Amino acid sequence: MATGSTFPARMLGRQLRRLRNEAGIAKTDAEKALGVSANTIWRIESGQSTRLSRPQVRELCDLYNAEPDIRDVLFELVGELGKPGWWHAYGGAYERRFDMYLALEEAADRLTTFQLTLLPGLVQTRDYRRAVMWAAYPQMSQYEVERRVELAARRQLRLQDPRLTMEVLLSESALLHHVGGRAVMADQLRHLARLSEQVNVSVRVVPLTVCHIGLQTGPFVLLEFPKHKRDGWSEPPVVYVESYMGARYMETDEEIGQYRIGSDEIRRVALDAEASRRLFLERTEEFE
Repeated sequence: MATGSTFPARMLGRQLRRLRNEAGIAKTDAEKALGVSANTIWRIESGQSTRLSRPQVRELCDLYNAEPDIRDVLFELVGELGKPGWWHAYGGAYERRFDMYLALEEAADRLTTFQLTLLPGLVQTRDYRRAVMWAAYPQMSQYEVERRVELAARRQLRLQDPRLTMEVLLSESALLHHVGGRAVMADQLRHLARLSEQVNVSVRVVPLTVCHIGLQTGPFVLLEFPKHKRDGWSEPPVVYVESYMGARYMETDEEIGQYRIGSDEIRRVALDAEASRRLFLERTEEFE
């Protein structure tokens, strides 16, 4: 799976919750079976516990009368819990709250992102990323900044995987900020033009002349995951919204539906891929 322990924990927790509900078992009975607190069961079922053991899962499967083939898949997920994601080698180069996002990003097969002012990390050049880091953390050491730049570069390797589809919807304002200076922006815009030529990457611009729903939704990332071979086991989409002081993960059908509508409306008013590419190259000349 190679997605770190947090994504398998989400899958495992969701399936254990489904099995418990289908069996009509109360949470209190699950607590008694494992000899744990209500908070522990909540953490397991919400995918926030990466310390679940095989005997514990077996105990819950016995309680829920889970079928043998389902048990086998759950045991495979337990085996993934102790495996750190590649990004853990960059410990300290990202906020702890970002760990879940990195696991979701690594597991996703489709990403749709809308950004108002900054380019998303997956399309940033090293110099652009470096300038963003210095602006956000002026007291940070050069070593720490470079670690974050390297982490971003490592994440971008996913764009070389044809199984991943990424759609980037950008407000034109994101092309106007002089992040790192004129030369950095010129190089960044050339990079966007090149990326937009990849079959699996779409980069489209929403003109400043348009009033659109993205001004209300704000920046977001919609992550979607591969279909699982077993019915009902596919991970549902997640919307990630980051702010200066924290982040939110939205997963309900209503929330996902609203952001799908938002994506459709933003997409409707955005320039097409070719017009966006021309705009990148025009702005490149202006910065040069």
